[in-house]
Amino acid sequence: MFKPIKWETFPRDFLRIQIGFLLFGLAISLMIQGNLGTSAWAVLEVALAYKLGISIGAMTVAMGFLC
Repeated sequence: MFKPIKWETFPRDFLRIQIGFLLFGLAISLMIQGNLGTSAWAVLEVALAYKLGISIGAMTVAMGFLC
């Protein structure tokens, strides 16, 4: 189940997670820019972003919220 929040280490853990998200987003962005191929979800997000006229990042957030 869920672990209780340890408030004494929360700022460090939160920063660590945010840095991980930043690196993950950067890696996906570089793969898209380099035409290296990405996961099926990233291809779907890029295609939907193009069709809807929004940014890929906004589409990624929307897909994450919906799924």
